[in-house]
Amino acid sequence: MPFKMTCPKCHGSSCSIERDTRTYGRSGDVSELVFSCRCGKQLFGAQVQAEADRQEALYDAEMRQKADEERLREEQRRVEERRQEEIRVALARHAAVARRQREEAEKARKEEEHRRWAERVAATRSAPRSSGSDSSEPAKNPALCMWPPCNNPKRDGSMYCSRDCSNKNARQRHASRKKDAA
Repeated sequence: MPFKMTCPKCHGSSCSIERDTRTYGRSGDVSELVFSCRCGKQLFGAQVQAEADRQEALYDAEMRQKADEERLREEQRRVEERRQEEIRVALARHAAVARRQREEAEKARKEEEHRRWAERVAATRSAPRSSGSDSSEPAKNPALCMWPPCNNPKRDGSMYCSRDCSNKNARQRHASRKKDAA
């Protein structure tokens, strides 16, 4: 916004600066200037120039101050953006580390579960079976799966080694009931 002189009395901007045509001085001389405001304030000649210079100096100082404040705000905004970005990066890094730790813990748990399962399978297979029993009769060895063709050890809290064997047995029972009903 360019500088515009205001009235020194009322500080209003509805004023005018004109050249007095009745003077016989040199053309373009400061002494020809007449400042008039609606409030009635008038300045003549060198007074107009001095007031304009004073107001322009204040205006320039105010604009420099505003520019400095704007630069400071911009710098603070950049610092805040940098800080926010550092926080985002740190949170992402933390989330990645936490995810990796969860994955490693899950992998370790699965490996431990598999190791225990392998130990139980090995212990069950190495355990001697009672004589006179055939492999299709798992009821005599309660540690084996109840699906007759399967010789795997059963899971804890279940009669079968897997969901697959449980489903196979259910299908067989359903088919036999259907056949008996027909």
